[in-house]
Amino acid sequence: MLYYSGHGLRHPDQESLFLAASDTHQNRLHATAVDTEAILKDMLSRTYAKQKVVLLDCCFSGAFRGSRRFRGGMREEPRGGLRHAGTFILTSSSHGRASYANDDAAPSIFSQLLLDGMRGAAVPRGTSQWLTTHDLSHFVQE
Repeated sequence: MLYYSGHGLRHPDQESLFLAASDTHQNRLHATAVDTEAILKDMLSRTYAKQKVVLLDCCFSGAFRGSRRFRGGMREEPRGGLRHAGTFILTSSSHGRASYANDDAAPSIFSQLLLDGMRGAAVPRGTSQWLTTHDLSHFVQE
């Protein structure tokens, strides 16, 4: 599982998502922030895990995977022949929107809902007794 909660920045190309660090400079994203297309894609392809969950709680998080934008929420790879089978991506926003936040002392709304859901507020849908990423995504979206 990969979880990031912080500031997400879009490259001037309006496609690429970067994860900010405390010393990130907007005009030097490649040198001062995490390029999700390069770094995370590499990490996902190198892991031996059969199931991977990526939770991105940042503005523009739906831009993860660049040209494969989506509206936020949850999606499962592979889509359209991508090679990261078994990867579940949950994001707090779409590719063009900011995420909702609370004050600095509390988790964001998205993170708080994820925590609440995993602590029992979300219930398995269907006949399974196990909470799935789909169940969690539906809970957060509702």
